[in-house]
Amino acid sequence: MPIAASASCISMGRVMRIERGFLEPDPVGLGVLLVTAETPLSLEGVVKALGHLGAPSWQPVGEVVVGTVERLLERRLMTALGRGDAERLGPTTAARLRLPGMLRALPMSSPSPDMAYKLKLLGLDLLEGEMRRAQLRELIGHWRGMLSLWQVAERRCPCTRPSVRRWMRHNVTLARMEIDWLAAIASQAPGELAAE
Repeated sequence: MPIAASASCISMGRVMRIERGFLEPDPVGLGVLLVTAETPLSLEGVVKALGHLGAPSWQPVGEVVVGTVERLLERRLMTALGRGDAERLGPTTAARLRLPGMLRALPMSSPSPDMAYKLKLLGLDLLEGEMRRAQLRELIGHWRGMLSLWQVAERRCPCTRPSVRRWMRHNVTLARMEIDWLAAIASQAPGELAAE
């Protein structure tokens, strides 16, 4: 399925909308599908999982998550198993097939690890072969770009205050550490990640 470029915003995140077969990349919808991909969760479990995974920078409010789940159910991208307190939510086969494309389409627009970055990392174990390698290359490329920007900023910044210089060195170190960590993941077989 082609992925639409535009997005509509509600509260703290974009919501998923499907129109004439177009699926928008959306952090909340993608997060819901990712946290339920291995083990179906209750609605309360979905809200809690997203809050823990996105903390502290991104915690979609319950009503946004509920609205997103309702839309996913309406569009048959999510299914409800059981009833009442025993109800658990999980992605449908159609949603699972779309997850790699949704992960690829979600833009990483922040110079620090943002929610899109976290979701792309969390989705790694759902990807296989070349899709997984491509995702890791994108994540490493993101941090190499950040490293380059921060190195230039460190060299060119006229401010010599110790706290400013420490902060700039910290950013460079952070980028290098993230690149090394991702490279280590890339060198592991997918099954080895579960043992960590």
